[in-house]
Amino acid sequence: MYDSNYPDMSGFINEQKLVGNKTAELIVFHSNTNDKQNNNLRPQSATWDLVDKSELTDWLVQQSR
Repeated sequence: MYDSNYPDMSGFINEQKLVGNKTAELIVFHSNTNDKQNNNLRPQSATWDLVDKSELTDWLVQQSR
């Protein structure tokens, strides 16, 4: 992994769990270079396209209440 924030996010989620956040969850997208159908996962910028932005927005609003 040449350019990744995975270790930072993993640490963040672990800290959240340590302080009692029972809903903290790390979701990691990855690609299998042998799977030509899912080769669109290879570029890092493509992972943002995989996020359900409506669900993420709803989750953020719920967390702010």
